[in-house]
Parts: sequence; C-alpha cells; structure tokens
Amino acid sequence: MYYHTYDDAYKASNNNASYVTDYNSSYHYYHYYSSYTGKFYTTYEEALKASNNNSAYVTPVSDYYGYYGYYGYYGYDPNYYYYYYLKGSSDSSSSKSSTITITNSSSWTTLANRIKLSSSGRTFTVNMKNYTIIPSSVFSALKGKDVTLSLKLDNGVVYTINGKSVTSTKDVNIITNYNTDRVPSTLVKKAYAKYNAVSTAQISVNSNSFGAKAGITVKFSTKRSGCQARLYRYNPDKRSLSLVDTSTVTSAGQCTFEGVAKGGDFVIVLS
Repeated sequence: MYYHTYDDAYKASNNNASYVTDYNSSYHYYHYYSSYTGKFYTTYEEALKASNNNSAYVTPVSDYYGYYGYYGYYGYDPNYYYYYYLKGSSDSSSSKSSTITITNSSSWTTLANRIKLSSSGRTFTVNMKNYTIIPSSVFSALKGKDVTLSLKLDNGVVYTINGKSVTSTKDVNIITNYNTDRVPSTLVKKAYAKYNAVSTAQISVNSNSFGAKAGITVKFSTKRSGCQARLYRYNPDKRSLSLVDTSTVTSAGQCTFEGVAKGGDFVIVLS
C-alpha cells in the first residue's frame, strides 16, 4: 500500500518504522511488482520467479499510472512522498515459515493467496492483533493442504491448525477469554479432587465448531512447570465435563492441547 506522507505510512505500519520505505529513492529503477512478496524487481523473470512462477502476481510498474492516478513511475509529482508498507515481507517462496501481521481485511487476502501457492510443510505465524475472526477464504485455501497456521492472539493464546484437519470452510471466531467462571463449581471441585490437583483454571472460546482440529496453547505461571494439565470441555445440556486432551506444562509455563474441534467453556486441571 502507498501513502502520501511518512506519518500515514508509519501509522498504517503499526508505528514500526522498519516497515516504511521511501518509494521514490528505493524503487525508481524497478519495473515489475510482485503482490506475492510485496516487492519490486528489475526484470519480469525475477518478479515471476519470486511469485512462485505465477504470472497473476506480477504487474508492470507502468500499469500503476492509471490505477493510482497521482503519478507515473518516472513522472511522479515531487510534492508527494510515496512509501511502501512491506506487510509480511519476511515471507518468501523458498522459506518454510513466515510471519504475517493482520492489519486490515486485505491482510487475510494476502495470507489466503500465499497459502494457495505454498508447498507442503509450510508454516505461517499469524499475529492476529485485535482480530479474532478467521474468514472462510483462509480455510478454503488451507483445506486439504499440509500447511500450518499458528494464530497468535493478543492475550498470548495460540491456535495451531493444519490444512489436513480442515473439514469445512466458514468464518471462525477464536476469541478466547481467561479466568471465566461459567462451569458449575460442583463439577470443578469434583475434577479437582479426582486428580488431587494443585490448581484449576477456566477459559472460554467463542466459536462452537472450528471446522478443523486445532492445537490450543495457553500459558500458566512458570511455577506450574512439569504439572500435568487436563483440558475438559463443559457440556451445558448434560451438565458434565468431557476430557479433550492431556499435556505437560513446559519450563516456560506453556501448555498445548491437541485435537480441539470446537469452542465453548473449558476447565483446565493442573496436578
């Protein structure tokens, strides 16, 4: 994306100056743009190769003249400053992992496009920021592929989803709240006593079905390192708890539960 002032570009780049590049000085001699990498290239061949050999992602820079209206590539107005926001620029077709920060709806489009062109074994770390809804377009691109999304929420919860586990494509809201109190205390006390627990915790996840199996990573105090953690999902109709997965808290206080297929209210029992 392009901006007329540095301040506009800086703000759009989450106040991170490393994402802001002076368009005039940096890209004056480049003639092709790859929307796959978000970078400019001198020759069509270089841009095509960087775009995983998909010509749909390559645009001659001269084409931008009519599209943007303000300038031609060699005839820009010197009264303006153009900056390019290198969103997701750490991504490349040869890398097995990359990071994308969600800043607007077009970020999801970029992610979906990269998933479509990705080879098996690729992992995308997605910084969700204030976003919690994963659009169906991402799941459509992911479905059936050996590509993994690591979706990091602002509160530290991480959802890990591999395309091989995706069974349906829809918008999924993974908003997750810590320290909830929605499970009847009698059930919590029963689970606590069963395992002679040292602590319990509750989390709530907005969506019902994910349309996939996810790994959910949560964090405890490091003093819980080595504890066995059991994740139970509460069934409000039957007023019962069902075991989802058992894991061990790491030295960093993290714990990952696998095979979580739907949201709801959960109890974590530490023993």
